[in-house]
Amino acid sequence: MEKIIFAAFILSLSYSVQANSWVKRFAFGYCNITHPIEMFNNIRHDNTCEEQHVIQKQYNGSNLGNISIISVSSHIATDSWNGNGVMMQGKVWDNAPSKDGWGTSEDAEKALAQAYKLGRWQLEYVFLLYDYRTNGWSTTVMNWDGMSHATYVISWWTNLPAKYFRKTAYLLHKERYSLLIDHIIQLPVLLLEGCVGVLYSLVGVVIGTVLQPVDTLNAIIGGVYLTIKAIVLGIIDFFLSLFLLIKAFV
Repeated sequence: MEKIIFAAFILSLSYSVQANSWVKRFAFGYCNITHPIEMFNNIRHDNTCEEQHVIQKQYNGSNLGNISIISVSSHIATDSWNGNGVMMQGKVWDNAPSKDGWGTSEDAEKALAQAYKLGRWQLEYVFLLYDYRTNGWSTTVMNWDGMSHATYVISWWTNLPAKYFRKTAYLLHKERYSLLIDHIIQLPVLLLEGCVGVLYSLVGVVIGTVLQPVDTLNAIIGGVYLTIKAIVLGIIDFFLSLFLLIKAFV
């Protein structure tokens, strides 16, 4: 009997993974559809979109619940392009300050780091996080505390102009003119995602606070700091990105 129960348990887990595999495929499909030109004009590896560790592995980033789906062009523009010789804010997926700076819990530190990095650097609004090269996924509503949701929505909106213009400058600098069509198409999509994201994050603040009250309290000091940092750097990067645009035409 025990063997039968164990076998049934394993089969149920297998079915759950297979049933959920469509979520990640849908995410890649959505990314492809919102970058139609890049689908037929790949930059590298014959991929339109790829997986990106939010917290980098060199900073103890996990392969579980730490992956976002991002277009290759956006990934390069924010992760490896040097800004056409203009000093931006260090390496763009920079490591958020250690929890020792404000005494957060480990869960709150991870959620805050993810929220800050995604708000600062990823163009698309992120609702789900994935496991690396597997079908696993989770919602930020259930994973993040209330303060991390607040940090993310504010950081994403205040950094949107800088992120958009930076990628525009990258495409011009690399003479990827056809991909500018994708970039123009993406703007209304981004604004729609952002509007939905505001409602999503407001729900996340409530649910995260109710389900994770201790982590929410632990994250307040760090969250306020990272939110202010994101706003200030977003403003600075906005003007640097405008300069990059001008430089692209010179």
